[in-house]
Amino acid sequence: MSEIGNDGNLNLNSTRLRIIAALPLLLFGLGIAAMSLSRGGPWYSVPTWRLVLSIVIGLLPMTVIAIVGILALIRRLPDWGLTWAGSAFMGLVILVKTIAEELAEVDQPIISEPVEIGLVILLFMAGVALLVIVGMRGWQRGGLLSIGFSVTFALTFFWAVTAAPFYRHDVAIWAGPFSLLIAAITYYYAKATTLTHFMLLLGVGILNLGSLLTANTVWQDWFQAKGKTSSALPLAILMLAFLICGPMMGLIARPIQQTLRRA
Repeated sequence: MSEIGNDGNLNLNSTRLRIIAALPLLLFGLGIAAMSLSRGGPWYSVPTWRLVLSIVIGLLPMTVIAIVGILALIRRLPDWGLTWAGSAFMGLVILVKTIAEELAEVDQPIISEPVEIGLVILLFMAGVALLVIVGMRGWQRGGLLSIGFSVTFALTFFWAVTAAPFYRHDVAIWAGPFSLLIAAITYYYAKATTLTHFMLLLGVGILNLGSLLTANTVWQDWFQAKGKTSSALPLAILMLAFLICGPMMGLIARPIQQTLRRA
């Protein structure tokens, strides 16, 4: 608990640590771009070896993020590990959601309905616990966690446009440049002052919105053809919530920090 109340200074004083903090977002984005490049088309129209290769390329960075995220938790969430933990947690949530949706199409639960409900509750409680733990250490650290949450969520939009019925691998390739920009912002966030932190978080939010709007240009025609309303607005609200939840938790926890410092 020695870091409670250390609200202004991130322990990322070296270039190496700042690069490590920015790396999971870069890995995830480049993984999506490389997967799209290696596949190059709908799964049913490419050779089996290319399909398998693209899956391996896509899973490799996700596996690394999961392993390092767990390592960061074991090491009690050092500052360099906050983006890794946020990205790994959001990746787990998206994975569970994707599996549930795929099984729902064939009218099958993941295991059973009570287990699904329990899993949702468990994930929610784990996310809240992660937010509280990091928020108690300052809103700047909460910002790093939220960058991991929100950017991972935003990057999945590039992955989503490669799925049926869109198969827009040419759009998904933009996950690479997007992740490079986000990684650069995260690097500078790790060394920035308070005012700059706010500006950089705003920059992350704008880029996240850009990823959603890019994907929405692909989805829009399909929604119109099906007579459905685009889900862009609720997704944008959810993405914003992921971005601000960490800093907000840190600000809410500030009075508690001050009390603990005086104790």
